[in-house]
Amino acid sequence: MTPVPHIQAWIYPGPPSCSASTELADGRTIDTLKPGYYNLSDTGALTQITSGCNSYSAANAALIKAHSKQQFVTISGSIAGITALNTSKALMTTSTSILVAFLTTTGFTGVEWDIEGFSDWTPAQYGDYKAVMAAMGQVLHTHGFQLMIDGPAIINPTYQGYYLNFRYEDFEKLPIDKIVIMCYDFQNDNGNGTPVATLSDLTGCCQWMKPRISDPGRVVIGVNSYGYHGETSGPAAYTSTADTYQQSMKYPGFSTARRDASSGEMLWSSGDKSYSYSDSTTLNLKVQTVLSAGYSQMSIWHLGGGNAYPTQSAQSPALSPTPEVATPSDSTLDAFNTAYPGFASWYAEHFDAQGKYLG
Repeated sequence: MTPVPHIQAWIYPGPPSCSASTELADGRTIDTLKPGYYNLSDTGALTQITSGCNSYSAANAALIKAHSKQQFVTISGSIAGITALNTSKALMTTSTSILVAFLTTTGFTGVEWDIEGFSDWTPAQYGDYKAVMAAMGQVLHTHGFQLMIDGPAIINPTYQGYYLNFRYEDFEKLPIDKIVIMCYDFQNDNGNGTPVATLSDLTGCCQWMKPRISDPGRVVIGVNSYGYHGETSGPAAYTSTADTYQQSMKYPGFSTARRDASSGEMLWSSGDKSYSYSDSTTLNLKVQTVLSAGYSQMSIWHLGGGNAYPTQSAQSPALSPTPEVATPSDSTLDAFNTAYPGFASWYAEHFDAQGKYLG
């Protein structure tokens, strides 16, 4: 039986995601919300973000609480800050005290650590990270709270080779409740003009996790809702800039985007630049791919900026590999194409005149 999806969503502090507060309250189904309310400095100090959109305030925290079943406060920082925590008992005590007090006040579920730059970590820094997460998990559990961590996209042994000092299996026995594999950003490996993540990439992430974390309930698959733009060729062809949907729709050639069969993403090029965005069809396809691989928990990066969001449940015919649908009238097709640019072209490519799905 296909599992029912459990959807998490990150909320990025500041532009271009300022519409997140409106989006999270618009009636969509969100199981877990994860606002970025804290930064960790390289010296190991926690700083609460209290200015700008999506920042912490009692009112914003209450809004998060009102529109989700669970809430994790996300902390961003570098591995240097983690090393500072591990080498100072005082800093570690201060940090855990701040976080426990915050969770107690807001009624949030737990803490999520987003410490990246994995490919550059040294063995010593990786040791610091595991030690800090183990200690953090113990403290949080003592007070009835949970711990979530974020890790890199690994789909095969080659990708594991990029992250010599991060191995998911090392967290199997640690007191960590949720482990997110951020299964996106593949355009930075494959070059601009390719998807952020193909459906095969998502399947690869799921398959990689299965033998490494025995409890599937601890695994969360990170899914992109963002797009990007970047130079198609030349020295910058492997460097892209992430875009929200509202940013993407302003770029030249947006209306010419075509759906990429390998990912469900909308891709196009204009001049010497390549572009990508995701719509609800993209997200639905990616949700179904993860569900079919045996996992139910997904984290969407990110709310805000008009980014797409999954619109279908696990049992929806729209997520079936071979849906049978009636041919829409011209007026219906026009309405969908207005609401979802590129829909008409996608429909023509995937359905025959009788509405039969072609694949």
